[in-house]
Amino acid sequence: MRGRVFIALLVFSIFSQTWAQVDAPGFSIHGLTDVAYVYTDGAESWLSRGPGKLRFSEDDSNQIELADVGIAIEFAFDLQSKITVAGHHYGEGFELTEAFWDFRQLSNSAWRSRYRVGAFFPSFSMENIGPLWTSPYTVKPSAINTWIGEEIRIIGAEGKWTWIGDPHNKSKHQFSLIGGIYAYNDPMGAMISWRGWSVHDRQIGVTGDFPIRDLPLIDYTGHSTDYEPFMEIDDRPGFYVGAEWNVARSFKLQLVHYDNQGDDSQRQDDQYSWHTWFTQAAMHWQNDAGYEILGQFMTGNTLMARGKLDNDFKAAYLMVVKTWGQHRLAVRWDEFRVIDRDTIPFDYNDERGDSQTISYSYLFRQKWKVTIEATRLWSRQASRAHFGEDPRLAENQLLTSVRHYF
Repeated sequence: MRGRVFIALLVFSIFSQTWAQVDAPGFSIHGLTDVAYVYTDGAESWLSRGPGKLRFSEDDSNQIELADVGIAIEFAFDLQSKITVAGHHYGEGFELTEAFWDFRQLSNSAWRSRYRVGAFFPSFSMENIGPLWTSPYTVKPSAINTWIGEEIRIIGAEGKWTWIGDPHNKSKHQFSLIGGIYAYNDPMGAMISWRGWSVHDRQIGVTGDFPIRDLPLIDYTGHSTDYEPFMEIDDRPGFYVGAEWNVARSFKLQLVHYDNQGDDSQRQDDQYSWHTWFTQAAMHWQNDAGYEILGQFMTGNTLMARGKLDNDFKAAYLMVVKTWGQHRLAVRWDEFRVIDRDTIPFDYNDERGDSQTISYSYLFRQKWKVTIEATRLWSRQASRAHFGEDPRLAENQLLTSVRHYF
């Protein structure tokens, strides 16, 4: 509770400073609305405490859904400095997802720097580069970036330092160092362990929570079945460091190591501190013919209850994109795994699965986008056996999304 109050005060403080400048130059509001027609077969969604991996359940099939209303409020003090407050409404209420100050240094030197302070998504997604941390390629991002939207938010500070060479004759090659320090992310790792990976577009607010199925070990440990990822439990800051190589207009490669430094012996308000770390590599290649290739690989580990719960996790995706005129076609393959390393007999964390997505979109008038997207997701998760379900589950979803940007 203490952590959620602090986050709410932080968000309110930044929001109030922004709103006070409504009539001032530099103030702007932008966002998106997304209405989707969904067909889904398979199982009840994890959002309803079911075994499914997708956002919408079979009960939502053949219905029109308000998929998203996203709003970002910005106030630019000058060309270098601005404040952003952003959030989403998914039909259940409005959730604040980001509130931060952004400073980009203008300089005539070979180095450029950028700093962010507040609550924000970290700078290591090649996929979610659209407005309000959405993907311009598909409606549902990969399993990796779905998880970042669920369990990872930087409530702290980040710096990025980029070498561009001669500022008057910029090199094609740019090199960046990235680093961040943060708090209020101690429970990170619970969703990967209890539910496993997922594929959907629903981000969690900085004071929000997600449901977890009532598994035997949750009862045994006293872990809440409503999971709050953004809490400070152990008073130990987390960090991440990374490097990036960027070849102008063609190629980008990034390496990042992330560690929340959680003390896995601590708990608060029925939420546990998990010690979670991962290392990831991501790349993006494109050419002048409109082709793009994106890929990301992540591997890590999470511990809880003094290491008694011990889970490795890994995931990867590869996406091929073709854009021509106002048309875009994206095809993505995901693989994911959770490896249960502990010996607790009634612990059900082991999982493996894969997902394939094909998405076609058409952008017209620069503000409207229609997308037809099909996803197949197969997973085998041991925890389903506890509920008398087949551990193997195949899910299919077809959706038509009409998105308006403003």
